[in-house]
Amino acid sequence: MTLKYLKAIFMCITMPIIASAQQNSFTVKGRMNLSHDGEKVHLYYTSFGKSMHDSTLVHNGAFTFEGHVDAAGLAYLIAGTVLSTNDIDFYLAPGLTHIVTTDSLKNAKIGGNEIATDYCRLMEPVRPLQRQKMNHTLKYHRIPKAEIEHPPAKELLNKIAKLDGRIAEITSAFMADNPDSYVTLELMIRRAGGIIDHAVVYPSFHKLSDRIKNSDKGKIFAERIAKAGKMVAGASVPHFEALTPEGKTLNLRTILNSGKYTILDFWASWCSPCRKENPYLVQAYNTYSRKELNILSVSLDSDPGKWKAAIEKDGLLWQQVSGLKGWKDPVAVLYGITALPQNLLLDANGIILAKNLHAEDLLKKLADLTK
Repeated sequence: MTLKYLKAIFMCITMPIIASAQQNSFTVKGRMNLSHDGEKVHLYYTSFGKSMHDSTLVHNGAFTFEGHVDAAGLAYLIAGTVLSTNDIDFYLAPGLTHIVTTDSLKNAKIGGNEIATDYCRLMEPVRPLQRQKMNHTLKYHRIPKAEIEHPPAKELLNKIAKLDGRIAEITSAFMADNPDSYVTLELMIRRAGGIIDHAVVYPSFHKLSDRIKNSDKGKIFAERIAKAGKMVAGASVPHFEALTPEGKTLNLRTILNSGKYTILDFWASWCSPCRKENPYLVQAYNTYSRKELNILSVSLDSDPGKWKAAIEKDGLLWQQVSGLKGWKDPVAVLYGITALPQNLLLDANGIILAKNLHAEDLLKKLADLTK
């Protein structure tokens, strides 16, 4: 069960929000056919950075949810079992939302605020494309492994790719035509992901209305974009001090001064992609350390035992530091790290030469620099 799949197949009507901006409490009132009495309805949403789940029973054809959210966000509602296809996606926001259907929740009418309405406008041309994509995807997954490389399977993948492209075009057009929509901001944040491409995101963000840019989520996103803008090739990185596994203070400036190039690596023992990347860092260190290559790894661990065990198991012989505060690690916050793994390739002056080079790409870059 996840919030990221935009599977909404429903109709909507516009209704005013009935809640003060300060309160941020929500109420969802639903009405269904009496045949659903006794069924359990599940609500999945995000509030204050946490994934939330609530459930209630349908009684006399009605159900109600109440709670609090820090901001509007995509929610997922299902009736019956967790694997039920009787479901909808909608934007949950402070105030009152009505969900009314005579049969399946997929055909429900959603009454909510302007955000819910905007989302419905976006989804109207997307829904039939999503249905087609789902049908093709189900057909593809039913193909025996021995026939995956055959023309029918490749044709299905081609159709799925074309549908994805068309959905992306519609979404991009909606974002361009609706700079004053909170949904546009949400889509922009989702597209940006954990590693922001400043050259792409910055121009798009500044086309949004002041109202959207100055929203709570807009301000947080703007700060992330600003930090990403300081981490581009040619920029100078901020200096920091952090603690080694032995509890000693290590300064980035000291590392830079001792070599020609430095890889500043962000990782964690619990990050599977990071652990898969470590052998390449080991290879880089073993190959180029005599040519004045340094590596400094900053861990987003919170458990010192697991951090130290991973260092030993993966054979990471270079300098390691961590504040042991997870995503709140001071260095990670300073550098705007919200996804792992990430790295920066620096010269001796702390100037960024490249960023997020992984596996063979990293080794090739180092080979070019050390010729």
